[in-house]
Amino acid sequence: GEMGLHPPWLADKYGWLDVGLAHYFELELEGLATTQCMREQDNSIRWRGPDWRKNIYKAVAGGQVPSFSDITVQPAYSLSAMEHQFAWSWVDFLIDRDAAAMGKALTLAKQERPTRDLLKEGWGLSMLGFEQVWSEWVQENYDPQRR
Repeated sequence: GEMGLHPPWLADKYGWLDVGLAHYFELELEGLATTQCMREQDNSIRWRGPDWRKNIYKAVAGGQVPSFSDITVQPAYSLSAMEHQFAWSWVDFLIDRDAAAMGKALTLAKQERPTRDLLKEGWGLSMLGFEQVWSEWVQENYDPQRR
């Protein structure tokens, strides 16, 4: 079945946030994310690997990051296994930066405000600034050498 939170107002308009939060709580509580609920499976073995931090770290280091602004307009059901992992990482970063801001962002999401407003009002980040700060954070926090 479908995993996670998935209230329709979140899943349809903010798929990245919906699946990102679902995986975030899954990993926090169980230490393992379940990706077998994806509608489309990626062929790339890497995205099936259990170490999501390492997967994301390698993608950032290799410059293989999907466009945040492209993914933020997708509904939850259309995200690939790879995109689920990025969504989780974006949420991981935002909660690490300011957990309280997530509540504010979800309130704005309920009012159907664009993702850029969520980032700006919640965390003081622009769409482009977000990608930059997030990728630096990933290189610091997900580095397999540092763990």
